[in-house]
Amino acid sequence: MVFTIELKKVWKIYSNGVPVYALKNVNLEINSGEFVSIMGPSGCGKSTLLHVMGCLDKPTKGKVIINGRDVSKLSDEELARIRNRYIGFVFQSFFLLPVLSALENVMIPGMISGNIDEEKARKLLEFVGLKKRENHLPSQLSGGERQRVAIARALINDPKIILADEPTGNLDSKSGRDVLRLLSRLNRSGVTVVVVTHDESVAERAERVIYMKDGKIIGEKA
Repeated sequence: MVFTIELKKVWKIYSNGVPVYALKNVNLEINSGEFVSIMGPSGCGKSTLLHVMGCLDKPTKGKVIINGRDVSKLSDEELARIRNRYIGFVFQSFFLLPVLSALENVMIPGMISGNIDEEKARKLLEFVGLKKRENHLPSQLSGGERQRVAIARALINDPKIILADEPTGNLDSKSGRDVLRLLSRLNRSGVTVVVVTHDESVAERAERVIYMKDGKIIGEKA
């Protein structure tokens, strides 16, 4: 299935007495099968951009178009359905539930959608190299292993795109390389991958690098 995300003149403005312009007139298109990196210093709007692309947040102004459909004005319930159907998320902090095993953490999205598939969760843990760790709690896993569990969890609903926010930020260099190799492998299998990072060595893995500063896209390298 062809999968595209397009942002047209997107602004995100937070107001806490004084307006904060997180995104300023952003235009961006992500095409099926791409591996894209979004680079820039802390506070430049990278994570906000990822959240808007992933339907976790709505733009203040502008349009977010997924597969030709403007989703920027949809209800929270409709956006949740789109996330569940199309999008997998990987965050810097893993967000694993500490009382659940690796296998149970991978199964969480299926529990939410009412489509629990334990065998598929086992296969995904094998895919990320953790077949023998499925019964371990997050506290019994290394940082790199926890991030691989998070990637397996992101894949449980067969997403068309993985949005990864600083996925190597809390990892040592070897674990970081392992996670990036895994994301590259997913991309080669046809999954679109977008990685937010401030690290040049991470960005180099992508076919296309988007540069941000002060809420704006200031350049691109293919």
